[in-house]
Amino acid sequence: QKSMHSWLNAVPAMDAIEQFLKDSKSNTEPERLPNAAALSLAKQVSLEDVCLTYDGRKRPALDQVNLSFPARTTTVIIGQSGGGKSSLADVLMGLVMPNSGHLRIDGQALQGPMVHSWRAKVAYVPQDIFMYHDTIRQNLLMAKPTATALELGEALEKSAAGFVLDLP
Repeated sequence: QKSMHSWLNAVPAMDAIEQFLKDSKSNTEPERLPNAAALSLAKQVSLEDVCLTYDGRKRPALDQVNLSFPARTTTVIIGQSGGGKSSLADVLMGLVMPNSGHLRIDGQALQGPMVHSWRAKVAYVPQDIFMYHDTIRQNLLMAKPTATALELGEALEKSAAGFVLDLP
């Protein structure tokens, strides 16, 4: 009786886990093609008539956005909370595809296997940092498991974290 009672209490959790796994599987992206062409940015990243509305929301996070970001420049996006800054970053990184409109890299619409190549070339630094409970080296290797010590040192220097090299 006690075992049956425990099992019945666990059923809703199991149902939730099974639904999560089913949803995850249905939203899985296609695997990266090993011979996919490398994507490079020479001129600009642009958004053309980009609209993004999240499921269950009436108001779009991005509505008819048209922007261009020249290559090798820095752009700061500021605005009120809920103004679409994070959604814009998600679209620019190729993490979220717009409902309509296009993200273009040097005029070429980002789609299909190009998405993986683009994601390998962009980085996002959130306002809130997160590190796994491990060494800094192991945290860095999560981004590029095959990185050499020299590459890790260069990454630290470029991110103004060169001081880490002097830590024990």
